[in-house]
Amino acid sequence: MNQLGLPGGRADKAGNLYEDWWTALRVADLLTGKASAIRLEPPGRAGEGIEFEVDEPDGPWCEQAKDVPSQGEWSIVRVGKILKAVNGHLEVGKRVRLVLSTGCPKLEDLITRALAAETLAEFEEALTQKQPSEFASVIRNWTVDGKPVDEQTGHQYLRRVRVEHLRRDELRRMVSQTYERLFVGDAEMIVSSLRGYLGDHLERITPIQIRNHLIHLPGVRPRLLPGDQTTHLALDSTVKRFARRVTRTEPAFGLASQPQSAKLCDRLSAVDGPQIVVCEGGAGSGKSTVVAGVLAHMTRLGWPAAAVSMDRMDATIQTAKARADHRTDPSTSDTAV
Repeated sequence: MNQLGLPGGRADKAGNLYEDWWTALRVADLLTGKASAIRLEPPGRAGEGIEFEVDEPDGPWCEQAKDVPSQGEWSIVRVGKILKAVNGHLEVGKRVRLVLSTGCPKLEDLITRALAAETLAEFEEALTQKQPSEFASVIRNWTVDGKPVDEQTGHQYLRRVRVEHLRRDELRRMVSQTYERLFVGDAEMIVSSLRGYLGDHLERITPIQIRNHLIHLPGVRPRLLPGDQTTHLALDSTVKRFARRVTRTEPAFGLASQPQSAKLCDRLSAVDGPQIVVCEGGAGSGKSTVVAGVLAHMTRLGWPAAAVSMDRMDATIQTAKARADHRTDPSTSDTAV
């Protein structure tokens, strides 16, 4: 098992290593589709008290990782310093995740009870004899418009906090196993390179940017999808067949460059770009050549892509199976791409 000793080795603080490992694990969530973007060290108030903000389908998470094993479990009072630092994120409705190598059982228990209780009354009824004072200690760290929160608001804030307890060796092992599943290549080198890349890119980073960086490392290539040994190859083969089909129609002296291809690539890869782009034109206007150029460029960037010919398809063909059946029907002459 790789130790994933990121650059700096013993010179780096253990806490920095822990933060790097957690960041690498969350970046892996981008690569598997669980998250869509990550922004490290946002400037100003946006970055107060957190390492990064990561976008998930149900909204952003503001996250902080702490590794201080010499001080043992976090007490309610000591973890209050972290909770106070993230007040601004909770105030604007964002969620906060704290990742601790030694854990904070009392805070975790309060959060569990808060999540189970939809109202403050239900929450107070579920508390043990000692927990009201612990809850009061927690919400003393939070304000709204500069004024201390009341218990009602404090309960809602608490519902937006998560605490994960991951020992240093557990987190290191999770990172190693995760990247070994995602890529062929040395996991330690991959994560080390990732750390350097992230350090140079503090803007919002998307999955395609991460993937494009990693697949161009020496000896690194993406593994096939878990449980499916043919998907990537099948997708790639459709693109190659489409490219061959377009090439066969080219004149011997070649074709002029297609600026439309570059424009389409820019729109598709833009962070705020559209999810669907339609390339429209009359017969013989060069649509296939433009699309072939887009496919070639996007696959070089690391995007998964596929090409499907819908020649002579009518409105009744709405599924892949129906398309395949149409291909094998001897009464049709359409050729799949």
